[in-house]
This record gives sequence, C-alpha cells and structure tokens, in this order.
Amino acid sequence: MRKGLEHIKYILGVHYIAKKPKVATAVLVPLWPKIVGSIVASHCRPVSFEDGTLSLVCDGSVWTAELNNNKTTILDRIREIIGKPVVKELNFIIKKEEQTKLKPKKARTEIKISEKRFAWAESVASEVPREHREEFLKAMLTAIEIGQRNKS
Repeated sequence: MRKGLEHIKYILGVHYIAKKPKVATAVLVPLWPKIVGSIVASHCRPVSFEDGTLSLVCDGSVWTAELNNNKTTILDRIREIIGKPVVKELNFIIKKEEQTKLKPKKARTEIKISEKRFAWAESVASEVPREHREEFLKAMLTAIEIGQRNKS
C-alpha cells in the first residue's frame, strides 16, 4: 500500500496532471500549506501552471526572496507529492505592496457534482491515509469540477 501523499500522484496519474495545467493548479492549491507550511502559504499561493512553470503570487519582495532562497526544497517537495516531470520551475509574482495579505479568491459559481461522482471520489480518497484524506478529496472534487466546466 502506498503511503502519505504518494497516493495523489498514483491515483491522479503524473502524466494526467502534467497535461492539464488547471488540474495541476487545483491539486497544488489545497496542498500548498503542506508543501511550504501554513505561515508561508498565508503570504504566497499558486495561481497558474504552464509549460512546467508554477506561478506564485506573493505578498511582497521579502516573501519572494524567502521562497526563491528555498526554491530547490519547494520543488523537491512538489515532486515528492505529484511527481518529477510536472513542476520544473517556480515563477514569483509580487502582489502590490499596499495589499499586505492575500485574500482568498471569490467563490465561483458552483457546479453540481453528481452523487455518483462524489461517491467515487470519496471511495478513492478512502485509500489515502487519514491525515491527508480531506485535502485529497478536496483536490479530487476540484479536478472533477474543472473537468465539468471545460465540457460546458
């Protein structure tokens, strides 16, 4: 049995994540505090992923410098969670200095997920260790929602 966050790259498939930038971002957003820690995550968040580069919005130049100094560690942690070939580079975007704290994104119009898909996601998440199950389920449901949005 696979342990810890190893389940994410096993269940979702590294190649699927690499080919679907919105899915990669959706998977990384709920896991971001586990990757960099809750304090850093409150000052910097993933906003997009394209061609192997993960773009991060940071509160200011101090946080950008801190993350840049720890770039190798962060990339190693991301690779540990979702697989080697996915994220190759980090791009830092400095948020305007007068906005000292990142605000959560406004909720989009929610798309209903069928009971069947929700039950499937829950059954897949049940295989993930308890301490990571909630974040994993959230990432799965986000990926399903993105897939449904792209179809409509």
